[in-house]
Amino acid sequence: MFKKLTKRLMLFLGNPKIKDFDVKDAKSVLVRSWSGIGDSIVMAAAVRELKKNRPDINVCVVQRSRSRDVFKDNPYIDKVYPYTFYHFLKLRNKADVYIDARDHMNAGNFLFYRVLNPKKVITGPRYSKYDVKMTDFSYYKDYKPADNAGRHIYDVMLDYFSGFNLKTEKRKYDLYVAEKDLKTALAFWKKGQKRVLLNICGSAKILDAPSVISVINDVQSHFNDLDIVIPYDEKTKEKSLALCGENGIQNARLSYKTTVKELFALVKSADIIISVDTGIVHIASAFDKNMVAFYEKNIFTNWAPIGNNHDVILCKSTDLGNGKAHYSFDREKATAAIKNRLAKI
Repeated sequence: MFKKLTKRLMLFLGNPKIKDFDVKDAKSVLVRSWSGIGDSIVMAAAVRELKKNRPDINVCVVQRSRSRDVFKDNPYIDKVYPYTFYHFLKLRNKADVYIDARDHMNAGNFLFYRVLNPKKVITGPRYSKYDVKMTDFSYYKDYKPADNAGRHIYDVMLDYFSGFNLKTEKRKYDLYVAEKDLKTALAFWKKGQKRVLLNICGSAKILDAPSVISVINDVQSHFNDLDIVIPYDEKTKEKSLALCGENGIQNARLSYKTTVKELFALVKSADIIISVDTGIVHIASAFDKNMVAFYEKNIFTNWAPIGNNHDVILCKSTDLGNGKAHYSFDREKATAAIKNRLAKI
């Protein structure tokens, strides 16, 4: 019964009369990114290209999660708002175009569209558990499915802005760090040592811990001037603490519990990043840092780091359930890549 009622509500909210509107005539654009930090970094780059091509457009971002910090202090974004009903009321009739990159459909989405009342909604593929399709809704009448297999996520994000006929440059991410945050991060590192930021897990991907321990201890036997720091948050704290235990990596230490802004500064202050495929890889790409990144082969095609200062170790992925994956890798290749990077610092 609940699903039937929800479906009826979605069909009611999602089918207003929509007038034709050419996005090239837009004076204001509101953007909602995917929720992850890495996702938001890529979307911020696409927004930059819009603003560079059309500096006359007012470009704002609305975001629910902590990745809102990705967009703050960005000179290409006019304002950042929380994703709340109140702020959509506040923005009512103020956005000509709403670019909604999230991938699900529910009644709440359509309610927010109604409140915002944009002249056009641009979206990507959307899914729902309520037995509805995108073609059931007038908001999505202009959606044209694209084959994104084998395409980098940067190009996928730019597709949301294709109606603006943007002329784009090479792939580039950018993040902005406050000077005080960078000073705090630099002060955290031990003086006179190579600053190594080691990130073995994200919310969904975990590097094989025994392999990481073996590789890092091997590397430490060749370099005696390494300060190895492991960042953590509440989702990764347990695994990070285990690595720093008696049977873990020798002389490694945890960073302060990092907020997003602190994490940006910590990455920027490091000499080398060693990380599984998470948002930290894309933060490091934005700062063009020395990096050894660990990827599952199929994901690498879409989410490869950008720039020239990285090595990629392809991993075998094992599904752990609950959306989590375990990554195993060739220890010799990883050790050689890390040693080579460190020798250049």
